[in-house]
Amino acid sequence: MDKRNGQSFEGYSTPDLWPHLIQLCDACYHAQRQAEQQPTTAILYPDEQLTFSVHPEKSPFVYEKRTVLQAVLDADGKPLDEPQSIDMVFVKGTNESAQATIRHFQLNTSYYDEATNSFNIRLAGPSTGIDIRVRQRTEVWNIVNDYISRYKKLLEVDPKLSGIMLQHGRLLAAGSGYWSVWATLLWQATGDRDILANVLLPTSAYGGRYAALATAAPNTDQVYPGTHPDVFE
Repeated sequence: MDKRNGQSFEGYSTPDLWPHLIQLCDACYHAQRQAEQQPTTAILYPDEQLTFSVHPEKSPFVYEKRTVLQAVLDADGKPLDEPQSIDMVFVKGTNESAQATIRHFQLNTSYYDEATNSFNIRLAGPSTGIDIRVRQRTEVWNIVNDYISRYKKLLEVDPKLSGIMLQHGRLLAAGSGYWSVWATLLWQATGDRDILANVLLPTSAYGGRYAALATAAPNTDQVYPGTHPDVFE
């Protein structure tokens, strides 16, 4: 997407355009195609603005688990079965730009109705298709909680296992994505900047045994290069 005009960009690009382009996942791409091409409120771009902080009072985006009523609907919008209560993880905007970004890219998907706290998946008709961002976000939330539980149990057995578990966390985070979910739960569970840095920040951002790898070729230790340095501030 071209950030200068909010319009989709497809095809080949010359290097002079790269600073103005942002790569979108398939779901975000289709969402912004359906949205206003130039939102009335400026939206946030993670390569330009701080979009997340571990401190909720400072963070434009806040991630939280909610219990919602989920239903699968037919083409006429009627439930095919009894709606079920289910826990899902959603992103909340704490300012106008964050809220505009959530709407523009449908970060909580078109299935979610915040007014009724319901999650309605249509099998046909309007809003059909598969958008698994909320489900993936929820799965990663559960993965991180499981990781934190195992990390704490292993530390009780042998504190020397900390380094191995932090490296394991880097591999899990690299494979699962959803950086902000990882940061949210790790901070809630530990409040330890060093733990978050070892698991989530680029190696150049902190010391320790990874420091020597900071100038090496990209690898699994370089999980999220380009992470905004103020996420802990």
